[in-house]
Amino acid sequence: MMIKFFLLLFLSVTQLLSNSIGHIMIGNNSYTTLQESYRYYDRQGEEIKLFKDEKNRDSDSLLTFVLKENTGSCTGYGLEVGAFEVQGDELVLYTSWERTGLADKSPFGAQIKRYVADDNASLRVVSSKVYIESVKRSESDESGMKYLYDKPQTKQENEKLQKYVGLIEKYYKGDFVFDKEATKLILEVKEALKPKNGSVWKKN
Repeated sequence: MMIKFFLLLFLSVTQLLSNSIGHIMIGNNSYTTLQESYRYYDRQGEEIKLFKDEKNRDSDSLLTFVLKENTGSCTGYGLEVGAFEVQGDELVLYTSWERTGLADKSPFGAQIKRYVADDNASLRVVSSKVYIESVKRSESDESGMKYLYDKPQTKQENEKLQKYVGLIEKYYKGDFVFDKEATKLILEVKEALKPKNGSVWKKN
């Protein structure tokens, strides 16, 4: 009875709503994609998983990437939107984070991550740039985040900034960018996310 209870609880908070299978070429390698819709507590969205081939779909994926996710309630929510692009033997991941309404503690920013495919069809990260404001600016007084736009004036303030940057780089697995480079990153991601032929997979 207890096992049945936990199973019903799990099914009530985590639900895969639909999925679809596809294929893509990166360099000379063929990969299988599995796109899934999901709902988990206050999160719902779509993600895509990448496998070396269709026979390995029961094993761990090479990567899992969010295409769209809403987090929050009717008073405000965070929105994460992503897309892929194939450039020769490289796979490029674009992600944007936005917030609306009262979702003051949802992130804002962008990331571009580049993978290269080797002869064994494995993927290796060659570049990852990220800019993230983890909360709304009015909520950042106690965080080193405020020194992204209010330049640190003391050693202690600079240490707070470096601590914040280090946490973001660790969590998002990327190199933090600042100022003009951050603005360029955000604009590049916005351009990449514009609909092209109605596909989440874009090819050059």
